[in-house]
Amino acid sequence: MKKNILIIGHSSISKKHLSFIRNKNKYKFYIVSKHLKKHDFLNKINFDQAQNKLFDFAIICGPSSERIENLYKIKKNCKKFFLEKTIADQYKRIVKLKRDASLIKKLYVGYVFRHSNLIKKLKKLINNKRNGKFLGAQIISRSFLPNWRKHINYKKSVSAIKSKGGGVLLELSHEIDLMLYLFGKCEIVSSALSNSGTLGINVEERADIILRSKNSSFINILLDFNSKLIERKIIVNFSKLTLEANLDKNYINTISKRNVKKFKFRNEKKIMFKRQIDNFIKSKIFLTSFAASSETLKIIDKIKYEK
Repeated sequence: MKKNILIIGHSSISKKHLSFIRNKNKYKFYIVSKHLKKHDFLNKINFDQAQNKLFDFAIICGPSSERIENLYKIKKNCKKFFLEKTIADQYKRIVKLKRDASLIKKLYVGYVFRHSNLIKKLKKLINNKRNGKFLGAQIISRSFLPNWRKHINYKKSVSAIKSKGGGVLLELSHEIDLMLYLFGKCEIVSSALSNSGTLGINVEERADIILRSKNSSFINILLDFNSKLIERKIIVNFSKLTLEANLDKNYINTISKRNVKKFKFRNEKKIMFKRQIDNFIKSKIFLTSFAASSETLKIIDKIKYEK
């Protein structure tokens, strides 16, 4: 008997998740979408129809401002839920959810870099006690929003619309999630959000964040989606060496006084998504995914609203 999968939102990211589901003949696919008209194997339904069916899995994409609302519409009709990052656009939307322990165990939040072998190796290197004292880190993500989605006007994309959860903080929240994954909880020291006006959008296009780690060293995060220089790096400084992780060129350098050692990785952009969706489908419960993603959202909220 085929298992039922419900997809909410026919965005580029939902298409990507769908493309990595193996053995598609084992599943029957349903979709709730305002824009999709017809599809070969996706059965289009509305929320009223969805609430009268049972699903094994739900993949909730669409605007981050609508994800929790959509989750509650189908919470009684599905066994497990995949929510694209961020889990919501504002922390207040998840306050009720935080009290729903039985539902939280069924939630998986899509921070795909946690499935990167490069990131897992970097975490091991960071935790090596022979590195000496931790002195600080820089996490950098620069990209150019108009180049993200060639088939649509970037000004009409969710990324550029405030009411739908746009802006660089939510769109590039992977870096905040990675900070928590690699270094644990940190205190916000200062932050600045800016919009140059050159993209013609009403959301922040750059965020400069300084955090203090547990040992009082500083971690700087730069998020920018109005940059012609495309770059994704993590640099970690210790008293005995420096780690340089390049997520675009797929390598980690360990740099000491005596030498530079390079660890090379294959391009895992597609593989990470395969691992992620496999993990979601195969796992029975999710113990840490919601807690980690809610901490990321809490940091974003403090930066955006607690000035």
